[in-house]
Amino acid sequence: MKNNRKNALAKSLEENLSIINLKYDDKKEMSDKDKRMMEKKPKLVKVDYLNLLPNPPANNSSETKQELEQIRKRVARTDNSPELKNLVMAIDINPDVPFEKIAKKHNIKYPSKEMDRIYRNVVEPIMWQLKWKYNRPRPYQLAKKLGMDFKHFESPRKTHYTPSYPSGHAMYGYLVALILSDMYPEHVKEWMEAAKVVGDARVNQGVHYPSDMKASAYITKLIWDDIKDKYENILT
Repeated sequence: MKNNRKNALAKSLEENLSIINLKYDDKKEMSDKDKRMMEKKPKLVKVDYLNLLPNPPANNSSETKQELEQIRKRVARTDNSPELKNLVMAIDINPDVPFEKIAKKHNIKYPSKEMDRIYRNVVEPIMWQLKWKYNRPRPYQLAKKLGMDFKHFESPRKTHYTPSYPSGHAMYGYLVALILSDMYPEHVKEWMEAAKVVGDARVNQGVHYPSDMKASAYITKLIWDDIKDKYENILT
């Protein structure tokens, strides 16, 4: 009887440790693109971006469990709304979608090439380096480990085959919103709302935690504050 109890405790401890230590993946399995991005130095960035974010909530924390329940509800709501699901999947493929809609409404030529260039040269390498520093498992990975019934929508572009924290889509969205707010300040509220739509879409897809979005908004603002007086040099 004592041995059975001891074995059960040992098994429970082992399961708890496996949850606590769960990562997205082994860094040894990084793609060639990941490895290149890990070595790329972003242009014009002076802030110590690798040490500005707090650690994500622990896998076994009450906050993470609450986030998983919230995500599950949001995925179910998305699944029951064809309009919302179409938006979520459109943003998965192209996070410019909500910004292009606003630009069209105000008869603004959307600078997609310029946005992409700044993202590729500045934010993308930072995003990859942060993702692999924290190596947070995706919500569906952790939910499976916890034995939760959990659904997510697969990306046709495989945009969620990297660590979860922070969100690359959300970082792109907030970068675009900050640049456009600088260019067209009269529409700042709409640009920032569009960035939130991009971030929310990733949670509604079941591939990110809400705390990933908060981290993305925070770090992108710090990066923007660091480069906003210099970013035009990237476009030349």
